Amino acid sequence: LVLPPAPPSDRSGAMVQAYVLFDRPIGRVYELLSATARQPEFRTDLARQFTVSRDADGVVEEQHLRVLFVEVVYRLRYRLDPDARSIRWRLDPSFDNDLRSLDGFWELHGLDASHTLARFGTAIDVGEAMPAFVEESMTRHTLARTLARCREWVNADGAAR
Repeated sequence: LVLPPAPPSDRSGAMVQAYVLFDRPIGRVYELLSATARQPEFRTDLARQFTVSRDADGVVEEQHLRVLFVEVVYRLRYRLDPDARSIRWRLDPSFDNDLRSLDGFWELHGLDASHTLARFGTAIDVGEAMPAFVEESMTRHTLARTLARCREWVNADGAAR
């Protein structure tokens, strides 16, 4: 299947942010979210994922994503900060990524002994090689479903669906 070139657009990869309320203590939420290799348990858009490397403050994961009929392959460098209860990621520049840019974060805030408020943000720029609707699908359509599944997964203490 070959698509005509996408019309010119302002595809700046603007940051999309959301808040998620988890029914788990902050320490457990951080523990689950920082286990980045477990994302396929709640991210149905991931066709494959594997760990490329680990270092003192993070991990590099290769992800193969299905967006409609397009497979997108990229590597993310995750930076884990257990003291600040934050997780940040961005594309690994040493890999030939299918995306122009992808950045994101989780910032966790304990509300009480059993609830955590998380701020999530991500910015995706698929570049000119892919149609604009792929970026729209990744940021607007898939994101809400993924965050809802992530919340269910964390609230179920990491039990796979």
